[in-house]
Amino acid sequence: MPHNQPDHVLVRLPDWLNGDKPATLGEMTRWTMNAVQGEAHAWEVHLEESGSENAAELVHLDLLANAGKISGLRENLGLRELAASQGSYPGLEAQVIRDEVSRILEERPGDFSAAMYCVGLSVVSAQGEELAGMIESAMNDVLLPVLPDAAVFQITVDPALSYRMAVIRLLLRVKDDPKLLTSAPENEVPGAMFRSGAELFSDTALGLGAYLAPLFLSLSPWVWAQSSGRSGGVIVFTFGRPIIGRRGEASELLQLFTPRGSLSGGTIPALDPVSLGTALQWWVSHLNQLFTEMTDPCHHRTEDGEYDVSSHFEDVLSLEQAFRTVQSLSIHDRDVHVRKGLLFDALDTIAGIRGPDVDEMFMLTKARQALSEIEGAMDESCGDVLLPRAKAAVAALDEFQKGFFLPSRIVETGLRIPGKYGDEVISLERATREYLRILRNAGHSFRDNSKGATYRKDRARALLASHTGYIPPELPDLAYLYLLRLIARPEDLRRWPVSSSK
Repeated sequence: MPHNQPDHVLVRLPDWLNGDKPATLGEMTRWTMNAVQGEAHAWEVHLEESGSENAAELVHLDLLANAGKISGLRENLGLRELAASQGSYPGLEAQVIRDEVSRILEERPGDFSAAMYCVGLSVVSAQGEELAGMIESAMNDVLLPVLPDAAVFQITVDPALSYRMAVIRLLLRVKDDPKLLTSAPENEVPGAMFRSGAELFSDTALGLGAYLAPLFLSLSPWVWAQSSGRSGGVIVFTFGRPIIGRRGEASELLQLFTPRGSLSGGTIPALDPVSLGTALQWWVSHLNQLFTEMTDPCHHRTEDGEYDVSSHFEDVLSLEQAFRTVQSLSIHDRDVHVRKGLLFDALDTIAGIRGPDVDEMFMLTKARQALSEIEGAMDESCGDVLLPRAKAAVAALDEFQKGFFLPSRIVETGLRIPGKYGDEVISLERATREYLRILRNAGHSFRDNSKGATYRKDRARALLASHTGYIPPELPDLAYLYLLRLIARPEDLRRWPVSSSK
């Protein structure tokens, strides 16, 4: 039956779900569900928060402790609930973990990175009341003695987020085998119905790692926070100020072979410690909106009103991949070659789920527009933490555009290059866009062995010859810029109808 309004979508659910009670799925996912009379397995579905100006509180942030508030963690209800959940290393004996922590601290005394690694290991493995004690110890013994503005927060994750993701995997399986609408699978290991792509978008189920790392690396190579995920939530330690995330010289022999990128982390960013908490609050608030948009089945409604689970599955996979790619790009501060490849990967992924296309994201006017949209979505304090990398990326794109130098091709209005009907003059912005497209495609090879038009090969060769080829170290942070815009404007994920489900 057709549905012309995007306020609900028709979803077909197995009769046997949740002990022959598919309607109970609504409580788990926070869906509003209405059975379609006279149509087997059919339910009209929309999110509980649909129609509200507020996003669902799928993730919630609370301050647990700072220098002026360090006691009472054992009485904190939210922390006690998190402590009761299963740690990230089930089956691993507590003594094994304690021995590992002792070994690391003994081998690397005075090493802050080692100490924070041990804090993270202890937090994710703690059982029961151990968790509050370990957090107090981390604050009193590791952080506050050297970082007096440090703080610890808890992000609570609503189970509905994981259930919404699990339903996508379940319905993908049902779409592939429609017999499952009426008959439950037999002789399957527990959880097999939910395994499709589970490891490709697992961070919403535990830790939110990919979704938080770009935030904590917003000033990369400076780092200002660390998180440790457990089932049901995340513990976040903020340092109160940025700390350099790498050494200036090589700390391992393998780093001697890294293609040269930025040699220095620059001067320490000057920040008010309060701005770090403001940025964390802004990010979690916008993650709420992002997860609401990301999990809404109505955004994957076909022209005939049906839910297209394949489209939803692809977008969820792509979104987490975009965050993970920017996470990887952010830690490869030294290696400009790796960062360049990750830039193209990230922009391709973002273009697939949001737009505009990659060519437009290479344009200086589009990058400046994206930066302006982001600036309009946050206050100055938050911008002090989140915007420096984005601004540097736009400046780097401007610098890159000025790298066209060949006297025989530079003219007053741009760059003269071969066209389909002879030479033509294009703007430097368009030349930059086409040049970066060549670099993107050169992941396969710079040599074009295709049987396409000769002028295209001549055009690419002219572009390559006309530019110095210098890539500013900050240019790959265009990926961070466009991911940040996605966080700032999650409503841009909305699109319907998708292609027909028939």
